[in-house]
Amino acid sequence: MPLSIVSKRKLFAGKFITLWSTEFLDKEGHTHEWEWIRGHDFVVVLPILDTKNILLIRNWRVPVERYVFELPAGMIDATDPDPASTAHRELIEETGYEAGELLALPPIPHAPGNSTSMIYPFIATKLKKISDQQGDQTEDISIVSMPVDNVVSDYLNGRQEEMFNLRIIALLHIAISKGLCILDEK
Repeated sequence: MPLSIVSKRKLFAGKFITLWSTEFLDKEGHTHEWEWIRGHDFVVVLPILDTKNILLIRNWRVPVERYVFELPAGMIDATDPDPASTAHRELIEETGYEAGELLALPPIPHAPGNSTSMIYPFIATKLKKISDQQGDQTEDISIVSMPVDNVVSDYLNGRQEEMFNLRIIALLHIAISKGLCILDEK
């Protein structure tokens, strides 16, 4: 017998997420509950300064109570005509750079075991500094230029006070496979 949904109920509705509970039947007909989040879709952008350097942000995140090296990212607003517009906006807001070219990649689920949110990934090239990094009073973001050759070792040898978002490595691998970034042979 395939898994089947019995019922869904909303447990909590917040500003950015809604928590749901789904009752379902397993393969043997037993009832189970699964809690999950309905969240917003968002974009994530890998900014490439040149073939040897990428641009990251160091962002203080409330849930983990520490800094995280991340890519510029943000929720797709109802006023955004498409994910690419969101990517352009977030890149400028969080870094002050504008992309001359923006490569859209296929969307992926954010956390399919507990969220309906989708990630729309982009690779930004031909960057041009057009303003200062903006952010708002709820953000503590700094910009970090990182050599492509250091990304994996910085992740593996990270300091305890900072974390590293693995989306960086995933998108960097795609950029390398497309010839947009180059690793030095050691």
